[in-house]
Amino acid sequence: MAFDYSDEKNQNIKKMISPERLSPYAMQSGGNLHSAILIYEWNTTLSESLYRPLQSLEIALRNSIHDVLSTAYSREDWYTSIDGLLKYHHPSMLNSAIEKVIKRRREVTPGRVVAELSLGFWAGLLGSVFGMGGRCRGGEI
Repeated sequence: MAFDYSDEKNQNIKKMISPERLSPYAMQSGGNLHSAILIYEWNTTLSESLYRPLQSLEIALRNSIHDVLSTAYSREDWYTSIDGLLKYHHPSMLNSAIEKVIKRRREVTPGRVVAELSLGFWAGLLGSVFGMGGRCRGGEI
């Protein structure tokens, strides 16, 4: 059964989603509310379809970086000895990951800490190691 996109229902959807959130889709649709809602739904479906591959990429990326850094620093808790690479908000992100492990009443192990670090941590870490054009600023890892 198809959903009834009456003007009243479209207005209710707009209110629930919020005009601010829907505004980029309304601009794409030339101000047509019904089309904006359909584009919003399409975007949601697309985002859902990308979640699993992105999650797998994130896990593979973080584990690969962890392996390389563990080898480079000859220790699995490499994050305790790379102060020069931790920039800006990285120390707080690392502390937050450790706190999450502790809050779950688990032993703080490198594997658990690494699993708690967000994709933003890893992207930022790579950005602090590699400069523009892929040149290495901090030496090879």
